[in-house]
Amino acid sequence: MKKYLLLPILTLITITPLFSQTNKSIVDKTINWGLRIGFNSSFPTYSVEGEAGDISIDAINKVGYMSELFFRVNINKFFLQPELSLNLLKQELNIASEAHNETYKMNVYSSDMSAIIGYNTVKYDVFAFNVLLGPKIKYAYNIDSGVYTNTEDNLGIYNVYITSGVGVSVYRITFDFRYNIALLKNHMDIRRNQPTFFNSLRVYDRADILSFSFGFIF
Repeated sequence: MKKYLLLPILTLITITPLFSQTNKSIVDKTINWGLRIGFNSSFPTYSVEGEAGDISIDAINKVGYMSELFFRVNINKFFLQPELSLNLLKQELNIASEAHNETYKMNVYSSDMSAIIGYNTVKYDVFAFNVLLGPKIKYAYNIDSGVYTNTEDNLGIYNVYITSGVGVSVYRITFDFRYNIALLKNHMDIRRNQPTFFNSLRVYDRADILSFSFGFIF
């Protein structure tokens, strides 16, 4: 996973000398494509079912990573932008009862597809400020929670989001700030390898995602 996230970074470093070319001809093209890299953080809301009714789960948010390939079709001040991204979301789960408290790390690896509609509220020469809105589908293909033995239901978890945000473009460089609202509630069945104060739990969560990224347009 790390080498997939590093690939766009190396590509951006390699293409930096291209700034010597004419930038305005790039941003005025009808169709562009580009790469984005950035950071993300999720804001999950957990509820739990299990053999112990007093168990609660809280999440400690950590900073994750994302990389993305996108295409942009420019239509006057509007643009349509299909996107495909790889994401790593990080959390720490705090599982507690009245007498016990345990914290574990959890990494969620996902592949996301988005269809973003953008509108350039300001577009002057090589500078643009835009607002973004569109749907996103997330496929979590791997959940690494360390001490847990996950059931098959944990693999291949889908979710649907509504993405909104703002972006700034200067020459070929873009900066995006986005908030993704989850529309579905997922669940996973958690089992301990060596049970302590619980044997198995069914955990439900709905996690919104905040992200910041920068990219390069071709």
